Order: sequence, then C-alpha cells, then structure tokens
Amino acid sequence: MEFALRNLAIETVKAQLAVRRFEREGLFQKTENAETSSSDKLSAIHRMAKVEGETRGLEETLELLEDET
Repeated sequence: MEFALRNLAIETVKAQLAVRRFEREGLFQKTENAETSSSDKLSAIHRMAKVEGETRGLEETLELLEDET
C-alpha cells in the first residue's frame, strides 16, 4: 500500500511539473510577443519567477520521493 501511494505521489508531482513547464513556456512566449503591453510583459515575468520557484520545489520533492523507492 505504501509503495502504491508513493508511486501515486511521484506521478502527481510529475504531472504538476509538466503543467508548470507548459505555463512557463506560455509566459515566455507572452514576453516575446511584440503586441504584448509592457504591463502584461511585467506581469508575465513576475509570474514566471513564481512558476520557476514552484518548479524547483517540485523537482526537489520528486527527487526525495524517488530516492525513497
């Protein structure tokens, strides 16, 4: 049972990482778009920093979970 829960946790973290990477890519494209206003670009950069921090935390969590298996 514990093994199954750990595997579920690993898959959940992997899915969250995929979402963060997808979001980060979309935000990057928004900052590169010439039609995006300066205010929107600044908001996207701020969100990218937050997503980057979340991504690092998830990567660390994944490492810990995988080390336990």
